[in-house]
Amino acid sequence: MKIKIRTYVLAAVFVLFSVGAVAGLVNPFPVSITTNDDGSVSANGNMATARFSENEVEYIGCGTRTVDLGGGDTFIFGFCQAGDSDEAEAFCSTENPEVLQAIKSISSYSFLSFLASDVGDCLRVGVSTQSVYIPSGKVK
Repeated sequence: MKIKIRTYVLAAVFVLFSVGAVAGLVNPFPVSITTNDDGSVSANGNMATARFSENEVEYIGCGTRTVDLGGGDTFIFGFCQAGDSDEAEAFCSTENPEVLQAIKSISSYSFLSFLASDVGDCLRVGVSTQSVYIPSGKVK
């Protein structure tokens, strides 16, 4: 009798885990913006969740720009921006090479977080790119 129960339990566990492996875990994360006591603003969210949200105001992302100043000189800067479903917005910019490197590592399905100082400097940029941030049914 113990062997049959163990067999049924193992079979049930196998079925549960195999279904999960086929479906995959999806972790939607809407954009959230918070103004902190020191005047800084933090923003975080999943790019895919923002893009496929039901509202028309949610967004999050970062980018870089390289400007040719002539004479072989260039100016490189980065920025991050976000807007949540309550229409709060956040923006920051940076010339910091380490922060620029984080911005350059962003991909289509990244979770982003950034902290903007009270004067709009990017103090922190966090990037997490994982399969859980790819929306189900959106990618073939």
